[in-house]
Amino acid sequence: MRGFMVDVGGVVVWRNARDDRWRDRVRSPGYDGGVPLRSRIGNRAFTIAVQRGLIGDSYRFQVKRARFLALLAGTPEGRHALQVRDDHGITLSWVDGGAASYDGESRCTLNLNMDAGRLAGYFVHEMHHVERKKSGASPDADASPDEKQYVDRMVGEEIEGTVLGFQSRIGQPGPLMPGEEFYRIAHRDARDQALRAGADATAAEGAGRAAGRRAVEQLIRPSDGSWPRIAPNTFESYEMYYHRVWRKSHQVRR
Repeated sequence: MRGFMVDVGGVVVWRNARDDRWRDRVRSPGYDGGVPLRSRIGNRAFTIAVQRGLIGDSYRFQVKRARFLALLAGTPEGRHALQVRDDHGITLSWVDGGAASYDGESRCTLNLNMDAGRLAGYFVHEMHHVERKKSGASPDADASPDEKQYVDRMVGEEIEGTVLGFQSRIGQPGPLMPGEEFYRIAHRDARDQALRAGADATAAEGAGRAAGRRAVEQLIRPSDGSWPRIAPNTFESYEMYYHRVWRKSHQVRR
């Protein structure tokens, strides 16, 4: 018999040189003989590839989501953030970009492509905004007559949310959030110094958190006039951003 054989997707087929047609050498299970082998194998391979891709993506997402929730459940800050989510019925939306954000109402977006540990830190930060907003502690631009006071309060909220996010990741492996290394260094050095001076573990941890918070203040609102290392976007500091929010709300052009 003239022609040649080739293995396609695990099924051996051969091509007849005389009539230029493909035929199956070893029939696969379920073959009905009514569909050209070339089309049947191609469609099946495509279908299997798509199914495997979708199943794989779904599995990876479920693994990441489980790790994300486990990391949150493993820290006081994470557990509190999850409780805030539940108390206020916050819906989580998984997206392909950014980090995390809160829409001011009932939805928090999370980047499904981000490392689960980093994402847990961002989630803690966003749930701080949720708690402040829902409790009435977060200032509303429309109802704030004083621009500077509004900006100071909102920048302070960003600082505190960042501190909580960083603190929730103390001791966690994996890639760090922007600026997190400075918090860790300040926290560790102050804690260790307090322990050497005879402080107990609780007091030493308090010293570490206080030092870490001072580091975050400099990262977000540096006192030396340098550009902040932590900002909402490439072009604005948090201070600039909240000035813009207030001025837009009050229709002030500057």
